[in-house]
Amino acid sequence: RAASMLLLEGVALTDSGRPVLAPEELELRILEKTDAEFGERRGGLVSAPDERYRGGIAFLTTHRLIWLDQPALPSPGRSCSLHLSRVTSASPVPLKMFGSRTKRHALRCSANGGLGPSDEAGELRLAFRGESPESFARCLDDALVNRAWRNEQNPPNSNRTPNRATTQTQTRNGVPSFPRGRSAYDAAASRSAPPPPPPPPP
Repeated sequence: RAASMLLLEGVALTDSGRPVLAPEELELRILEKTDAEFGERRGGLVSAPDERYRGGIAFLTTHRLIWLDQPALPSPGRSCSLHLSRVTSASPVPLKMFGSRTKRHALRCSANGGLGPSDEAGELRLAFRGESPESFARCLDDALVNRAWRNEQNPPNSNRTPNRATTQTQTRNGVPSFPRGRSAYDAAASRSAPPPPPPPPP
């Protein structure tokens, strides 16, 4: 039996390299210069397990924590996602007096159940090497409390087929959990946009 590890789902991207969201899924926070750390047991995509994914973008939505492989964009590279329903607890990692000053946030996660026999519960640590993560962490805590996915008809780990009529997506590293939709910014723009002009008279 292969070694057990915390496995994550792939991410569908638009041609410009942004994650494709579900209709009910909204962007909350984005933070660059973020590592995803899995520890000695390794983790991440089933096709590319590692101890650490470096130099990415942490992309938080109402439903998922997405790690974007920034050097590979607009291709997916090792971009991956964790549905927030899998998170059983989240807390900052205390800094050691003589250790690294990099701020980290630890997420205890349950197994996905559909990513293969090696998938197991574990811990994902986000290492923030850029700006302060306090605002990002607050948004994460709020998302875990609000549980916006509870009202969905489909279970959170169901794999839906991308809607190619609305966007071309890249899914080289596994089927994404949410393959279509728009961001909070797109939704706000559509609400503020003027109505289309009436058709000309015949």
